[in-house]
Amino acid sequence: MSKRTVRINELMMQEISDIIHTKWRSETICVTITGVSISPDLRNASINYSMVGPESQTVPARRFLHRHLGEIRTELSKRIVLKYLPKLEFRDDDTLAKAAGIQKLIDEIVPAEPTADPAQAPESSPPNA
Repeated sequence: MSKRTVRINELMMQEISDIIHTKWRSETICVTITGVSISPDLRNASINYSMVGPESQTVPARRFLHRHLGEIRTELSKRIVLKYLPKLEFRDDDTLAKAAGIQKLIDEIVPAEPTADPAQAPESSPPNA
């Protein structure tokens, strides 16, 4: 990946995040833009996003992003000047869910280490004198 592509990815990630969190603050409160991957010809871009919160809150936000894709792209074209503004595609980034699942499996396999909490230590009887 060239330095230019990396810079464009970072710029697009910042600008898209700023657009959705300023223009549609209440609808996108649980959305985090986790990354952008633009094609080498700069014609297509995949925007990875993560949702935080209960399912009742994340489903409407997911629909909102896909429904307002054109408006986001229009606003992005005003902020970033490229010969061709890439076609945007939102993709759900489930990395956090996978990481939580892996951590749960590790916790099941590895036994919990005993705590060194002095309050839980057995009481010792005083020496008899």
